[in-house]
Amino acid sequence: ASQLLAGRFPGTRGALARVAATTTTSLPAAKAYFAAEQHMGSGRFSAAVDALHDAIRLDSTFAMAYYRLSHAAELIGDEAETRQAAASAAQLVTRLDDHYRHLFAATLARHQGDFVGAERAYSRLTIDYPTDADAWFGLGEALYHLNPMRGRSAIEARDAFVRVVELD
Repeated sequence: ASQLLAGRFPGTRGALARVAATTTTSLPAAKAYFAAEQHMGSGRFSAAVDALHDAIRLDSTFAMAYYRLSHAAELIGDEAETRQAAASAAQLVTRLDDHYRHLFAATLARHQGDFVGAERAYSRLTIDYPTDADAWFGLGEALYHLNPMRGRSAIEARDAFVRVVELD
């Protein structure tokens, strides 16, 4: 049932939804996650945060829900929840393959301010998984925020963001 529901989402959200469907044993948690994805796609990030909280309440080991919560919280400017959710996701990777383990670790590094480590990890991910829009987005975010601090232009992030649009 979860796989069927996950099939409704296009692009990057669809890839994440398919992984989410296989990493929780709770159909109610999966449904809450899918509701959050719908909210994210509609730009209703606060509603997505609420739905992801529901998913986590229903399955406290749902790493993908924590991962997406970190993204939704970042979009509404809640830095504390962003970092906490990213840390939780990175700790709960036992049901995930190496690809998503590395993606979650890169995301945690970025949210903890380790932009050099994040850039390195995301760069590696974009080489190993060139069609992973989340990895490209993370690389763009790391470059956009890191480059001005090290005297380089944030414009260097442009290619990564263009790749995200192409993939999604």
